[in-house]
Amino acid sequence: MKFYDEHYKFRTIPIAKRRYYGRVQQAVHEFLAMGPDVVRGDMTSESIQHFFDRQATVIVEGGANMSINGQCTRKDGNCKGAEIRDSRWNDMKASMYLLGNAFRINQQKPPDNLPTVKAAKAFFKEM
Repeated sequence: MKFYDEHYKFRTIPIAKRRYYGRVQQAVHEFLAMGPDVVRGDMTSESIQHFFDRQATVIVEGGANMSINGQCTRKDGNCKGAEIRDSRWNDMKASMYLLGNAFRINQQKPPDNLPTVKAAKAFFKEM
């Protein structure tokens, strides 16, 4: 059992880090780009509106085939996945939490006790 746990740990942690790091990096870049507009007090600027617009960011691309073993199980016969959009702000909150959780070394420690997750939560509480 120990071999399985070690193998599982080393395979899933790097995958999760790669999955969420790019999303966090893009969100932080867009967050910092809002800085000059915030300092000027221009809350109607395009960068701020884009960051909080719930239709601006594609979270999951559509068009993926959702059939099971090559057979569509939906009643309407459309097994193409729908595109999911949300604001960069909401995506940033989710992906920062998930990236912080990817740094867990063992499954016994709850995610909310991790320093990375605590830092992300403190950041969002401050904002």
